[in-house]
Amino acid sequence: MEASKDIVDMQDSCEPSEFSLELLLFSIAADSRTNIDVLNRVLPMIESIRDMEVAYRSQLSDLGLRAKERVNSGGAGASKKGPGRKKAVAEEEEEHECDTCRAHLPISMVHNSEEEVDYCLRHAIETLSQNLDQLKHCKLMYYYDEVRFSILPEDKH
Repeated sequence: MEASKDIVDMQDSCEPSEFSLELLLFSIAADSRTNIDVLNRVLPMIESIRDMEVAYRSQLSDLGLRAKERVNSGGAGASKKGPGRKKAVAEEEEEHECDTCRAHLPISMVHNSEEEVDYCLRHAIETLSQNLDQLKHCKLMYYYDEVRFSILPEDKH
């Protein structure tokens, strides 16, 4: 799809973006005030992002990456109300970026604890394919699990 190609092209440029396109699209879809015409335009892009994400996670699993951790704060669409809000906002402001392409990582990342680096899933696949010994130091960190991905595009239909 075109959205997938655009995201890959942005990552290939290795220029840090001012914002995360994925986070913007997910926020638009999650906002109850978004009108149906806008939703009809963003949902195919979100579905493309979801399909790419699921495919990359499958490739990482095929490589042998088993360690996973759901990140509960920050990320796309996170919100928290009440006394802990200031702490949640501070955690949300901690943005992760791929140490290879400098892309924002609001959906998921692979963290290498030995080298203290984060990778987008595409670059994690490339890196781990060349050095499987690093698998023992890597963990998939994600804000969206497969269940949340499957529900998101249908939320507004």
